[in-house]
Amino acid sequence: MPLQINVSNAKRTEYSGMDRSAHDLWMLGAPDGRCVDEIQVRAGSGVLQPLRRSSWYSTAFIQLIDIIGSGVLTLGTALAQIGWLGVLIMICMLPLNIYAGLLLSAARNIYPCALSYGDMASFTFGKQFRRGVSFMVSAIIICGLGCYLEAAAMALDMIFSGAIEICRPYWCIIALGLILPLAQIQSLDGLRYLCILDAVLFLAAVFIPVLFMVCSFSQGENPAGIETHFVNPNMTWIDFFSGFSKITFSYIGAYIYLEMMAEMKVPEDFPKTFFISGPFQLLIYLSASCVSYAYKGAEIGDDLIISILPREGIMYKLSSIFLLVHMIMAYLVKGVIVTKTIYIKVFPKERGKLSKAKWFLCTVIVAILTFILSNAIPIFNDLVSLIGSTLVPWLGFLFPVLFLLKAKKNVGLTSSIFEVVCCSVLISIGIVLFFVGTAANSIKIVEGYSGGNVPFSCT
Repeated sequence: MPLQINVSNAKRTEYSGMDRSAHDLWMLGAPDGRCVDEIQVRAGSGVLQPLRRSSWYSTAFIQLIDIIGSGVLTLGTALAQIGWLGVLIMICMLPLNIYAGLLLSAARNIYPCALSYGDMASFTFGKQFRRGVSFMVSAIIICGLGCYLEAAAMALDMIFSGAIEICRPYWCIIALGLILPLAQIQSLDGLRYLCILDAVLFLAAVFIPVLFMVCSFSQGENPAGIETHFVNPNMTWIDFFSGFSKITFSYIGAYIYLEMMAEMKVPEDFPKTFFISGPFQLLIYLSASCVSYAYKGAEIGDDLIISILPREGIMYKLSSIFLLVHMIMAYLVKGVIVTKTIYIKVFPKERGKLSKAKWFLCTVIVAILTFILSNAIPIFNDLVSLIGSTLVPWLGFLFPVLFLLKAKKNVGLTSSIFEVVCCSVLISIGIVLFFVGTAANSIKIVEGYSGGNVPFSCT
């Protein structure tokens, strides 16, 4: 069935230097190279163009739900590795990540048809660059699913601690047994309100132990002999970059900002979202990390924040259940994205309604990949740090800068001195974190293997 394209009342913007064959769904290959925005492209019965329904303030809360995830569970450990200096790093990372979002918004204003990182890569650098960027986006989603699966397995272990003692890989299999039936949902449109409930439960899972620690402080019951430092006196360069990577991982969200803009009524209002999401994000991160570090100091180790609660208490079990529900929901939301990507790659000739059997096969493929990943690096904190140093520098710092600068070059625009300085800071952080941070986290993982934390072990 031929594509039916409705371009009535479409906004047209003239661009130069554009790869016109980059994305045939969003680029009309007219001789004059015009990019048509606000179009609806229909293939069969599926509407591929996102509907613009979201306001800027609702998009802000979507940001919070999507970005604040498993990373917040490790921020206490990040402070234990670095010291209170980590708080300053955490505060400084917020405006840097906001600025990366502003760069993407500016690039999107030049190329309104760019609905994703892959689209923007095509319009700015070409089809070959698109493939690499799309691969990295899929990779960070797969890695995120691995984090969710590992955290879900840890939650199950905490829920049944004292009653059932089995190895972590078996808990991962049980968690996948809970996830796979739900993963057969091919669209999450009907789960919007459930996602809001999930966000509330996750915040409860985090703030129950925070409130427990605050109450312990007020009653003078905090553990004796706990020491904290502005700079950890025992910190090595490996510890610093491991903690730094955890902080950067907790902020990553830039790779989905273009999708968020694509669903907004007025995409140009996207910068306003940070007035809501930014302060809330920083408040949650500082509350969870500072209270944990003040309560446990360097003794936090690699434990999740929930592990601070007394294991025999109801709060421990309740927080663990909330964490499990959140990780399953987070897996489903991100899992649909990567499952659809695999489905399209494996079954490119499929049209109309997705085959349930083939969809199930794709969900199994995703489950196997996440199972291998989560157990290949059995320490949750190490997995988070590795992602924070390998993929986050590119997706969160380098690509936003490259996209805007190349987009401006394509249309003959120049950058201000302020923009050049800010972009230079992002590039410098991204390069250092990628090379030095990846080396540090790789060494830490290898040291963990030597210490007995081998792949698929009972940790």
